[in-house]
Amino acid sequence: MPTRCWLTKCKPTAYTVELEFVERFPAVVPLDTLRKTPGLEEMIVIKKWSRLSVQPVTRAEFAIATRLGRRAST
Repeated sequence: MPTRCWLTKCKPTAYTVELEFVERFPAVVPLDTLRKTPGLEEMIVIKKWSRLSVQPVTRAEFAIATRLGRRAST
């Protein structure tokens, strides 16, 4: 019989986050643009083998990526 894992007794292997739509950008910001943008060098989503899913970002990375998104054009 499997042992139950309670958060107080073990380390979770996955986390749940809640997301909410806030803003639509004029176009998608290409991954190559993120890679070439100063200040985003350490952003997890641009690292090799990173999965495109929910990734943590710093406040500074968020501000830069948001500015890029607002300026994006088709």
